[in-house]
Amino acid sequence: MNNLALFENKDLWFRHPIIGDASFDTFERYAQNPVHKGSVPFEWPVNGTLFKDPISQHLYIYATLYYKGYWPPRGVDKGLHCIAYKSTDNGVTWTDIGTVLEGSKEGYVSIDGFVGGVADMCVNYDNGVYHAIFGWADPDNINGGLGYARSDTPDGPFVITDTPLHAELNQPLLLNRYKRIYSSSLIKRENDWIIIAMMSTPGNWGGTWALVVLHADKPEGPYGPPQFLVYPQSKVFHPPIVEFFPAFQDQDYVYCPFTSVALNRNFQVIYRALKEKADLPEAWEIYKYGSVWHAVDAENESQGIWGQAFAGIIDNGDFKVMYPAKTAVAEDCGTINLAQCRWDQLDKGEGFYLSAPNGSAVTFLQRHYEEFVIEAEVIAKGKKALFWAHGAPIGPNITTAAATLHPLMLNEMIILEWEHSRWQLKEITNLGETRIWASGDYAEAVLGEDTVQVSCTLTETNITINNKQVWNGIIPVRAGRIGLLAEKGNNLFVRRMTIDRAGEMCWLPYLATEGLIGAGEASMVADADINQWKLLKNNLFRFGFGYKTSEPGSIVKWNYVGADFKLWSPRGPELGKFNLYLDGQLLQTIDLTHSIDVESSIIYESTPLAGGYHAVTLEQLEGNLVCDSLDFLTI
Repeated sequence: MNNLALFENKDLWFRHPIIGDASFDTFERYAQNPVHKGSVPFEWPVNGTLFKDPISQHLYIYATLYYKGYWPPRGVDKGLHCIAYKSTDNGVTWTDIGTVLEGSKEGYVSIDGFVGGVADMCVNYDNGVYHAIFGWADPDNINGGLGYARSDTPDGPFVITDTPLHAELNQPLLLNRYKRIYSSSLIKRENDWIIIAMMSTPGNWGGTWALVVLHADKPEGPYGPPQFLVYPQSKVFHPPIVEFFPAFQDQDYVYCPFTSVALNRNFQVIYRALKEKADLPEAWEIYKYGSVWHAVDAENESQGIWGQAFAGIIDNGDFKVMYPAKTAVAEDCGTINLAQCRWDQLDKGEGFYLSAPNGSAVTFLQRHYEEFVIEAEVIAKGKKALFWAHGAPIGPNITTAAATLHPLMLNEMIILEWEHSRWQLKEITNLGETRIWASGDYAEAVLGEDTVQVSCTLTETNITINNKQVWNGIIPVRAGRIGLLAEKGNNLFVRRMTIDRAGEMCWLPYLATEGLIGAGEASMVADADINQWKLLKNNLFRFGFGYKTSEPGSIVKWNYVGADFKLWSPRGPELGKFNLYLDGQLLQTIDLTHSIDVESSIIYESTPLAGGYHAVTLEQLEGNLVCDSLDFLTI
């Protein structure tokens, strides 16, 4: 039988920035983590970079010291600032060299003598000078943007110029939402310099994030206006709620890692572009989609990676990264940490992780199975859960940061849970009703590495844990997905997993929330209106809820990795017309108008499509537009 826990099979597993990530990464943590731990009043060190000095070959960590909650109260003596750590032995030991970049009460980061903050420092060396760009904001976080500083040594101090590179108050609002530029990386090219940065809403409130580029002839500028590269409101594939920072390079490419800003943030996606074409949107491609990071059970990173993606350098074939994390919620203190793997083995591990530091996570095989025999070796400190016959829809509970599984996702399954010598088999219906089929004791394995086997046929189901049968009986058999569930605070490692058959390709249903989060429509509250979108709960919608808007130009966007798709929607007298796009190409104009309200049905079914990254976009033309659901075919 094929071992589905080998990296060759990673694309059979569902990976998603919010739902869960079967990660085959090979990162190993630095034994002396954390390198730095926050302390009062700067309890949140984050937004750092890793730099190798081409002159001395020494390694540097530049990190920002934030107050808890990010922003200090007005009038504090010291604003946000950047510190550095230095290693002269290739990362074996690190020395704190203190503050290397900070604003002054007389500079543009301050108002009336009250100091603002500088953050997100990125260093690049050229022709005897160490150039730094950074983010800044005034004490009230009304104005902010990018700044430039320089030093003759990577140890600093870096001297800030008199004027900023970019200021929010001088920036016109783009796409009716983007204004603040931050989290920037400085890239030297053959004939110019570019800054690659994040752009978000005024005051960096968040909710939607765009990758932008700015050009200059010199590192100190002046820089031209921001141009969009990768962003949710485009009509091409873009993973929902991911945020960039910082870039790293090899000889040819610029790589931009984005981190999920969901409740669990271990999902990372890496975009890349040829350096000399990195100012062109069409040059950017997804290099790695998930499966490159996992959480660990360690005090210094109880809440997992946080605040940014990993900051990496490729060094003689090694991929060295700095990453921030947080201690447990009770302390909620930031830490700066290190990890390393071989660059060419980044996502080629034997076995995979499912991380759930802050909320439940799910991964499943993108196939339907009816009868099967499955065997798995699973390690976890807490509860382990294997489910099958899963047919529930997929999507988040909210449409912005801290999103987690929609409650409907945990319906319509049969699930085996086991922990601390007790197991339980239960069924959850599509209405969320639970039936306990059986429960009992089992013999725990050494170090929590349990072997479980489930044989499910039309005539009987057998369950064996650690080579001893714990149950035999008859339960309903129906086609569905097979997967794993990690509950909050638990991280699973699957060493081996075999199934006696290949399974069948299947349709995966995405919820309405997935369509809005994919378009960058943000709401911080579950089960509520979202910007111009009105939440509706009724049986006209396929899964009992959807959204409606009359705002001109509004869009819905489902991003998926698969093939064909089917679009669902109700019809009615209050609904109007919209344009339907696939990967930026107009497919059809659809009119949802009907004399009476009609329950949701398939209103468009695609022709056969090649498997890959796809985006289905609905753009309002006339009348009301609704957001219901979309199915896509697995590959």
